[in-house]
Amino acid sequence: MQWVNLGVPFWIKQFLAMIVVDKVSLSFLAAKQSKSPGELVRELVECGFSLSGDTRAFAEEIYARAPRKTPGVNVRPSMTLVLFSE
Repeated sequence: MQWVNLGVPFWIKQFLAMIVVDKVSLSFLAAKQSKSPGELVRELVECGFSLSGDTRAFAEEIYARAPRKTPGVNVRPSMTLVLFSE
């Protein structure tokens, strides 16, 4: 089904597209900050997603793909002060 065949005005199409983009952006941000797919499901439900198998599957998929900070060694070089004594 295409929007053109439904006779939906252009401004409604734009509005719906913005809602979808906002939801996707919000979902990705939440996935980056979540500690588990279950936590992400809870956050998505709080933002208006329905609690369903589709939401759980979406949360697991986006959680697996979202980059997150991992604890580890800081590889950025730092300045070290070395003192010499005579």
